[in-house]
Amino acid sequence: MKKLLFTLAVFFSVLSSYAQNDMREAILSYTDSTQLLIENGRQLIVKHIIDHNYAEAGKVLNYLKNKAGSNYVVLYPAEAILTSIATRDFQLFLYNARNFATLLEGKKKYPKYDDISYDLHANIREEMMAIQQDLELADLSVADRDFIQLYLDYYNGEDQVALRKKVNNYRSRFPDSEYQNFLKEIKSSSFAGRFNFGFGYLNERLSGEISHTIDPNISGLCMEMDFVMNRTYVSLYVGGSINTLYSKTDLPILDTDWMYQQGNKVATIRYGLKVGYIVHSTNRVKTYPYVNIGGFSVTAQADDIDVDEKNELMGSFMPGVGMASEINLLKWNSASMYGPLGFLYLKPNVGIDFLTTKKEKFKGQSVSFSLTLGMAFGNF
Repeated sequence: MKKLLFTLAVFFSVLSSYAQNDMREAILSYTDSTQLLIENGRQLIVKHIIDHNYAEAGKVLNYLKNKAGSNYVVLYPAEAILTSIATRDFQLFLYNARNFATLLEGKKKYPKYDDISYDLHANIREEMMAIQQDLELADLSVADRDFIQLYLDYYNGEDQVALRKKVNNYRSRFPDSEYQNFLKEIKSSSFAGRFNFGFGYLNERLSGEISHTIDPNISGLCMEMDFVMNRTYVSLYVGGSINTLYSKTDLPILDTDWMYQQGNKVATIRYGLKVGYIVHSTNRVKTYPYVNIGGFSVTAQADDIDVDEKNELMGSFMPGVGMASEINLLKWNSASMYGPLGFLYLKPNVGIDFLTTKKEKFKGQSVSFSLTLGMAFGNF
């Protein structure tokens, strides 16, 4: 009896082992034939595009869509846009752009295919001139042709500020356009941002009553930290004299009973906030007028003045206006395709500011010129 039980146990153990092996082989040998068909078809589409067989690429795409039905994704939305541009199928591009937000609706399976976007990008960049020529010859309405050209400008990395202006212009010309949602995608992707930090040389000339109070010719250093968002420019700055300046009259030291004697050394500091608007923008140069809200102060610098004590001779509110340009000298691309660009820039700046104070001897104007060298990080 024991021998029989033992034999049955061994038999069922072997049978179970064979069953598990059969299950394992069944799992390992299973392939989703539809997904495999689409995967191979996607690669064939790319091959036809590279070989300039655009009609064949279109036939393969249509075949895959028919076989996949509504269940499988054949091309993801970004891939569909790129493929329609690469094959010069502008009507298909317009359809994809018009329905960009709903291209995946109703799909039940989202396979992870081999990435074809790198090959598509490489082909489009190489064929861009031919694509532009085909677009010019295509039988399209003005609105459709301008819309596709707008996308090509976006694809080619046109200056972000200029691109946003083009998008706004198109949307105002064709307010009922079917592509408004896609244009919003382009506009949101074309947000222009930049952070600058630079040091430079400052030359300043004082006029008015203050020129009779201290030496009017000032040479100094300045530092600026800028934030640029689309066309809006905001800058925090500070600058001070480095040349030797002297007082031309006796001056009281603020908040003390001391009198600072004529002929002693003084120094100046200017600081504030600039807010401007970019009126000219290219990939190389950006120009913007600005308004300045700042301050100007004069301090005592004689050896017998303790700098830890109060040594301010004058403080004045200093509003003004000016014009600046940023000139990109060098550009570095980010290691990531989504990362910020790096720039080495030169910024000339000219402005006029007004010293507004109740003390007559400190009233006047300041005409300044600065030249700043700095680093910038952003996407334009």
